[in-house]
Amino acid sequence: MNDVGLIRDLTVYRDNLTEEEKRYYEFISKWLKEESGYMSIQSTKPQTLAFALSDSPVGLAAWIFEKFYSWGDWQSGLSYEDVITNIMVYWITNTIYTACRVYHENSNYLTPVGYIEVPTGVSLFSNDILMPPKSWVEKHLNAVYFSLIESGGHFTAMENPNAFCEDFVKFVQLIKG
Repeated sequence: MNDVGLIRDLTVYRDNLTEEEKRYYEFISKWLKEESGYMSIQSTKPQTLAFALSDSPVGLAAWIFEKFYSWGDWQSGLSYEDVITNIMVYWITNTIYTACRVYHENSNYLTPVGYIEVPTGVSLFSNDILMPPKSWVEKHLNAVYFSLIESGGHFTAMENPNAFCEDFVKFVQLIKG
């Protein structure tokens, strides 16, 4: 995994957090107030948004580019061409609806996840937006592999594909024995 998610449990403050987890909670609380408008509209009115974005290539480009701008690690080599290619895939295939709809499905139908016992590999990239502390990851996942990669953000497979693949291979080798 390169995006742990696991913020649902942090939306209600818990007293038994470590100091590092408290800082993570404070960061996520601030982030949710300032950056989660897209989640609200996509989880409540995905079809309305999808119609608008499917009708306007400029609107679609603005919607997607803003996330790359805010969440991307531009120092890692992410290029405008990469982002435009990503946007074009949505435009040409007319599939922005699926990207919007997943938030609706997760918000309304995904049950809370307990501790995941399956051996899990976690690769966090240093410039991602919601980087949980290792202790938080270990409370929720059987993280048999954990690494922090120096370069890359939220769009890791595009920003630092070599490190992403190398880390994946290390995890597979570890569990393969």
